[in-house]
Amino acid sequence: MALNTSVAKKMSLVAENAWPVTCMTAGPKHHFFGFHDLPNTSVGGRWLGLAVDRVDRPPMGEDVAEVITWTAGGFAPRVLTRTRNYNFPQGARQHWLGQSETVIVNEEGPGGAPVARLYDGADGSRIGQISQSTACSDRKGLRSYTVDFGRLHRLGGYGHSNMVDRSSTEVSPADNGVYVTDIAADRSKLLLSIDAVRVAAGLDAASTGAHFITHLRLSPDDSRLAFLHRFRLADGGEETCLWTVGTDGSNLRLLLRGFLSHFDWLDTGRIMIWGRRNQGLAAIRRSPLLGNPVARALLPLVKTPLRKLLGRSRTMSMSYLEIADAADSEPAPYAPNSLRMDGHPMLNPAHPSVILTDTYPNEAGVRELMLYHEATQTRTDLGVFRKLDDEPTKEILAEVTAHLKATLDVAMPTDIYAFTRSGLHCDLHPRWSADGKTAAFDSIHEGSRQIYAIDVSRALCSRGTVG
Repeated sequence: MALNTSVAKKMSLVAENAWPVTCMTAGPKHHFFGFHDLPNTSVGGRWLGLAVDRVDRPPMGEDVAEVITWTAGGFAPRVLTRTRNYNFPQGARQHWLGQSETVIVNEEGPGGAPVARLYDGADGSRIGQISQSTACSDRKGLRSYTVDFGRLHRLGGYGHSNMVDRSSTEVSPADNGVYVTDIAADRSKLLLSIDAVRVAAGLDAASTGAHFITHLRLSPDDSRLAFLHRFRLADGGEETCLWTVGTDGSNLRLLLRGFLSHFDWLDTGRIMIWGRRNQGLAAIRRSPLLGNPVARALLPLVKTPLRKLLGRSRTMSMSYLEIADAADSEPAPYAPNSLRMDGHPMLNPAHPSVILTDTYPNEAGVRELMLYHEATQTRTDLGVFRKLDDEPTKEILAEVTAHLKATLDVAMPTDIYAFTRSGLHCDLHPRWSADGKTAAFDSIHEGSRQIYAIDVSRALCSRGTVG
């Protein structure tokens, strides 16, 4: 896909004081990795990503991405497979399995069933399959965890548009949720149902919209799994809950609820997450009375006085929060003087006091990339990268309108979906290399979507402080 060259020719924007940036991929195809929660390289230093011909529209069922690996020092990609089970924000959840050179990636099995296949990242040979999709796996490469990507897509999350929701008629299914698979034996089970989560949250299925689980993230010791639980409120809005559960399905804990987005574990007992708590207002918004159109229309008029009445005017502002993974824990501001905008944090796998993160575009369309050193409470700015100004065309908007009508069960403006689920909306989604020395990220600042890298080893030391 040719992007607007009159726009693209001036797109490159990197701060003068930025660290040296290396583009790890090359056109004519667009390349990306996806989310900020998986290492971009294997322990042996091999790179992993996706290649597509176009980024100007969301995947709509028939679009295909190549799953590729390559080595640094020259971009000569090896195509492992091609998959329809991907989206632009999170890729195909392709990742390196444990400490091996094996890639696990989401694909489509017989009859349209979700599967995850295993490939040798060096020679490209297919070496296995599990009869379940994958969202993440443990650090030993023994167990994979996943959710229903068909349900995610149907309800407006980061799903796969070619997959079918296995519980499409259920608001809060008892037979759908988080699955765990023993990879070697290809043996799966439901670890935790969506309905069990809803019940534990004290929510009435009759007064909420459809529930789903997303954003699985294992603790550094693989003993617990954090995830987001989302559902529609009576007034048409959405609420998010942050939960953790043992990887054996025990000790389910509700840590936060409100407006919550990106998170990562800080260590085995703490999580950082962007958002705000609004429990008092959200409790009112969950009321079935707001299902009445008249009451829903009046809600914008009463939100401000409600906040004052509830004494929450100051706490309604958003920031990063730190919360312990423990019963009855209370959140506290995290790095309020350094991390002031929502981004995509990832803890360094080798230097666990260092966090790699970014920001959404500011008014000038510029995204910031940075390190935060928790031990010294300092920040290292790595560079700034501008977004692309291109937007989906009228023809694409017409395609997306038909696609949403056929596959989504929630109201979502076509123009917002068409842009945010396309590859034109390119968050940096920074992630670490396996050795923790390289910051990798997706960017479109040079006119096409590619994968970039910055060697940050000189900013690291054994204590995770500035070197």
